[in-house]
Amino acid sequence: MQTSKIIVIAILLILLPGCATAIKGYYSKVELQNAPDSLRVFTSDGVELPVTRTNLRVQSESNSQKWVDKPTSIIEVRSKYDPVLVLKYQGQEKRVQAFGQIGGGWLLLSTGCGLFPAFVDALTGSWNSFEPIDASFK
Repeated sequence: MQTSKIIVIAILLILLPGCATAIKGYYSKVELQNAPDSLRVFTSDGVELPVTRTNLRVQSESNSQKWVDKPTSIIEVRSKYDPVLVLKYQGQEKRVQAFGQIGGGWLLLSTGCGLFPAFVDALTGSWNSFEPIDASFK
């Protein structure tokens, strides 16, 4: 009996803050497509955001049976806001706005957990995700 009470309390502590907020946190990753290696990214307030370079595993365009590594750049932004980003590369500057979109899975999970978790996730924007941004300079 004592064990089942502890399990119920643990589940409630996880669900009450909001499903997406508890699992994903306040930040979302944004892929920067076609980003040059020395790209620097700033917020409209002038705060520089760290750019992480990594490889994504994608299907080959020439052979759908083959997987290849695609180099990509990623930044993290607060999920709650639609930030204006300033991309800088070799003296050039480009402004883009990232727009958050509500993830359907997070929406269903949050509302399924109750009204309070859905309210927390809506307030924090944790159920938002961002489309990739074209960071090329041509």
